[in-house]
Amino acid sequence: MNPSTTFANAVATVQQRLEAAELSFGHGTDNAFDEAVWLICSAANLEPDGIDEATWGTILDHTQLANIESICSERVGARRPLAYINRRMWFAGHEFYVDERVLIPRSHLGEWIDDRFEPWINAGDVRRILDLCTGSGCIGVALAYAFPDAQIVASDVSRRALQVAQTNVKRHRLEQRIELIHSDLFDQFEGRQFDLIVSNPPYVGQSAMQELPAEYRHEPDIALNGGTNGLALIDQILLDARRFLADTGVLVLEAASAAPALKTEYPDVPFNWLASGGGDEVLLIISAAELKRLVGSKRS
Repeated sequence: MNPSTTFANAVATVQQRLEAAELSFGHGTDNAFDEAVWLICSAANLEPDGIDEATWGTILDHTQLANIESICSERVGARRPLAYINRRMWFAGHEFYVDERVLIPRSHLGEWIDDRFEPWINAGDVRRILDLCTGSGCIGVALAYAFPDAQIVASDVSRRALQVAQTNVKRHRLEQRIELIHSDLFDQFEGRQFDLIVSNPPYVGQSAMQELPAEYRHEPDIALNGGTNGLALIDQILLDARRFLADTGVLVLEAASAAPALKTEYPDVPFNWLASGGGDEVLLIISAAELKRLVGSKRS
């Protein structure tokens, strides 16, 4: 890029480089053009949501051009997700710090948290929430904003992930409302009950893990790997969650690519499925009473 390169010129050039490298997207963008805009905004110290018509004709300075080259080279050469390079990502309308200790936020739960999962739950009655497998803490933080009268417990088996979650809880000034706990699923919650349990557990099956693009291999295996058919942790959550739910409590669980295996495993369970923007069934909602019947049929 030459010294008179405009924002629009830079986007076109970077888009071509990303396409030529045959990169995989899915960590905040799903195509080379949007990723190029995000990359240049980060390199030029601009906010993506602040781009207007005048921005496209802006001539970038030497420092901005050097930053673009550096970031683009790392994105292409290492196939490292841009969210990790920038150390930032957005989820449910809020910004979060991220690095390789955690999965890059992109849970389908973000499409439903703002609506507080109504009408499937009575949001006004929710006072105690558990965010199981919290990772970066993005779901717990988003839940705290959506349920302002609730106390949130966010847990993870990874201490490294909890370090990132703590950073994000502090950034959002929610230390008084979000409690972070190191726990292998429900191990540390004996005797506690919640009105709502929300979880985005690892659910990628073994064969799919082997086919993941290079970008996804930068993410922690523990946050993705759901065992042979993707149900290793989902099964445990379904069988144990009832003990930690209030009588009127509800479990919201992301299954996404593991949904077909889950339907095969539990053909008679009345899961309520919520669809993604693309129409795929990705989230299941099940009440405490329904979970009790599920546990009885599974263990009989």
